[in-house]
Amino acid sequence: MDQLKVAVPAAAAGAGLMYLLNRSKAEFCPKVPEKPVLPTTGTVEFGCFCGAVKCEFSLPTIFAGHCHCSVCRRISGAGYVSWIAVNKSQVKILQGEDHLHTFYSSPTGYRRSCKECMTPIFCDDDTVHPEFNDINFATVYEPDKLDRWPHDHWFWTDRCCWASVDPNDGIPRAETDPKASPGKMAGGIRAGKCSQTGK
Repeated sequence: MDQLKVAVPAAAAGAGLMYLLNRSKAEFCPKVPEKPVLPTTGTVEFGCFCGAVKCEFSLPTIFAGHCHCSVCRRISGAGYVSWIAVNKSQVKILQGEDHLHTFYSSPTGYRRSCKECMTPIFCDDDTVHPEFNDINFATVYEPDKLDRWPHDHWFWTDRCCWASVDPNDGIPRAETDPKASPGKMAGGIRAGKCSQTGK
């Protein structure tokens, strides 16, 4: 068995730690599971962490992928953010529309998150893609009800060095357009504005 080799002080090697150290690499880095047979119709629920905002959308979706752009990373505080796109006509806010806070992350693009728990839920742009909503994949209650899983890595050039991405996941990489200034947040650190004040 290919064991993990980690140097730790002997005094720190308690029973629990020794158990972890003796586990195989395969246990820590399992193969990506085979995708199940995905549904083609149905309704999928999603919402924020605290439950103040609850929504649903009907299938089919349009596309899904992992975004590595610096805007998504910094706003969400994550290595990358996974999105799934759905036509606006198929999306319903069931509860908590008044709990949604809008923040403009670019001149036309805006994010909507829960005012209570700050969960980022939507990413929209009425100029670039007025017909659909980008919905945070992680807000979906039961992902196995979706008709697709992420199939692309976007803004790959902007990916951060500390978040691992499985090089064998078989998903194509679309490099960041040079016009998007790779590695820089669009508009600078003060690019966003509050929807209520316009500042």
